[in-house]
Amino acid sequence: LSANTGQFQVRVMPQPRRVLTSSSVVASYSDRQLQVTQQIDYQVSYARVGSVKLMVPRPLQHERVRFRLQADSNSEPIPLGARPGVEVGTQRQAEIQLDEDRLGTFRILIDFNLPVPEVLAITSVPVQVPLVQSTDTEFSSTRFELVKSGGIQAVLPEGQWKSELDIENRPVWRATGSKSQIDL
Repeated sequence: LSANTGQFQVRVMPQPRRVLTSSSVVASYSDRQLQVTQQIDYQVSYARVGSVKLMVPRPLQHERVRFRLQADSNSEPIPLGARPGVEVGTQRQAEIQLDEDRLGTFRILIDFNLPVPEVLAITSVPVQVPLVQSTDTEFSSTRFELVKSGGIQAVLPEGQWKSELDIENRPVWRATGSKSQIDL
């Protein structure tokens, strides 16, 4: 090497992990049961995550709740186990171990069923759908859609939820931020 070789400097600026989340809930009604799938979309930047921590509301703690990971929109979801953690108020923490340390986008799917009281033709029956929350960050938005309604209608409070149509002209509701439950 020649003595006139140039020098250079490298400066590494570590960035803290950044996690963004949003929640989308799809429910269908059949045989006095509301089948619910809540999907939490994660966008992780700067540092990988090997697990996510979710808060499971008390009404779902005794129900069979399944957790699945969908690595991208083209992959089939894979089942994940949950390790119970501390109880805080009416919620219990669940640590969901991912299949590998992840960076970028991925989706956690949470499946559960809720019993619904018998609905008569001219009555209104309130139904509360408890939602799982992320401890990593508050959801940027929460979306709700009722498919296969079995003749029932969902009515969500106007002040908290904005009604819109999806690309197939089905009604969906969107709220800013995290919602701990949906009151139908």
